[in-house]
Order: sequence, then structure tokens, then C-alpha cells
Amino acid sequence: MNLNLHQLYSEKMKTVRIVSADGEALATFNLPERFDEVRLAQMIDILKASEAIAHEASQPKPSYSAIINRMAQGVADFYGVDKQTIMNAVLSTAKTASQEAEPSHTIEALYIYAINIATNYTPNGALLKSEAFVWNSNTYMLPKSTIDAITAEAIPTSAITTAQAIEALEVSRILSEFDDNDPDGNYLYNYYLTLCALFLRKKDEALPLNASDLEAFISERKIEFKDIPAYVALELDFFLMAIYLPYAKEKTAIGSLSSLLFALALEIQKEFRQKSRRAMQPKPEQKKSSRKQGGALFTSN
Repeated sequence: MNLNLHQLYSEKMKTVRIVSADGEALATFNLPERFDEVRLAQMIDILKASEAIAHEASQPKPSYSAIINRMAQGVADFYGVDKQTIMNAVLSTAKTASQEAEPSHTIEALYIYAINIATNYTPNGALLKSEAFVWNSNTYMLPKSTIDAITAEAIPTSAITTAQAIEALEVSRILSEFDDNDPDGNYLYNYYLTLCALFLRKKDEALPLNASDLEAFISERKIEFKDIPAYVALELDFFLMAIYLPYAKEKTAIGSLSSLLFALALEIQKEFRQKSRRAMQPKPEQKKSSRKQGGALFTSN
């Protein structure tokens, strides 16, 4: 079975147009409607933004200006819009007694939309169960020999060849590299691109055993995978958490992407419970607001 990842982007994506408070059009950009339309870079951008916002909000005296600024940066990064343009757009829509703020019409709502779609994913192993997948007209697969070699290196219960042992040790060395000082997610993004470069191979392709050749191979393949869908990296992450992480001898970044995702999903559930409790409380009647505000207008390409 071949899974053509570019088919994920073949359908026309919905676009969103943000405007200023006086109705001036500021920018039009794509709005992903499914998780499989979210690129790895986009997902890391919004996860890191939410992590920073949650950290600031947990402080005894949180800086709300810092929270809004980080939200604006997260929206700019996720949707690929210049931050200054985002700063000139409407932040949020006033709520009335009759209805909540209209979704997707503001920077705040676009941020919430991004984190909701980023957490709308459950790993199912489909990618790793398929025989191969197509990306940029090239066919890749997860080589069983590499997985067997890495597992054997971690749990020496089966015989492996000398070449497999060298490859497994080199892969383990790279996987053990770790840097938790990564506020913008650049390290995390490059780490997961490296995972894809190491484990997703063309037919009968083996990693170079020479160190300089291996470095060149990884660099070239990372360029190939720079726009890869987030779910590919997540599937690989969950897979490695199961077969490698329990036996890793050193600290590793494997699982970091999944941990960020789980933390954000828990935060969303917490917010939902709090809003549900508030909604059950009686509210005083208010007059409808007639004030007009700018927002985002949805169109089709």
C-alpha cells in the first residue's frame, strides 16, 4: 500500500481574511480544516506558543501584555502571516448576553482554532503499518532491519550484522542528543526532521557508515522533509516511545512532541470544564451591543 502524502494538500483549503477594526483587509491565508493539513513546523510553533502562554499565566502576577504578544507571535507563525499585520488586526470580539464571540473572526479566536486543530489527533499507526508512502514523488518506508537493529542494541537478545550494529549505535547516539532550552521550538523541529531522516528510507536504502557522509545524508533529507505533515512525526514519535524509549540509556528528546500535545490537550479540557461551570451560573440580562467590529471573512480559493 502506498500512501501519497501530497494528496492531503490536493483539495482546496479554506482561506481566511483578517481585517482591521475599521474593516480594512490586512491579509488572506490558508486555514487548515483537518489535522493532516497541519505541517510539523506549524504544530511546533503553536505548541510552543501555548506552552509559553501557560507558563506566564501560572505566575503569581502574570503579564497579560506578554501573553497577548506571545499569542500574536503564535498566530503569525502558525498561519504564516507577518507579525505586524497580526498586531494591526482585531484581538477579540466583545461578548454579549445572547451569544459568545463569533469563532474565527479575531486573532484570539484564530489562536484557539489553531490549538484545537493541533490537538485533534489520535495516533493510529496507519503510516507505520503501510508498506510505503510517497513524498515529493519519492517513495519512503520504515525499514524493519533498522528497528530490529536498534531494539537489539537496546535489548541484546538477537543477532545483528556488524553494519546493523554500527547503524544502531550511531542512530542511538543522535537520538540521545537533547536540549531543553528551546523557547521557540527550533531545536525540536530540527530534532524531529532528523528522526524522519533517520527512519524514513527509500527502498533498500541504508545509512552511510562514515560520519561525514551520514551528516550530509541527514542534512539533505531534512531539506526534503521540511514541510512534512505533523502527523508523520507524531506517528514516528509514538512508535519510538514504545520500542526505544523504555530502554534508552541516556536522556532523549523522543516523546517531547507528544508530551507538548498531551499537555495542551489537558489544558483545553481544564478550560472547557471551567467554562461549563460558569455557563451553569445565572447571568444578569444585558442589552445587545450594536457596535460593529472587524473580523475574519471566510472565502474559498
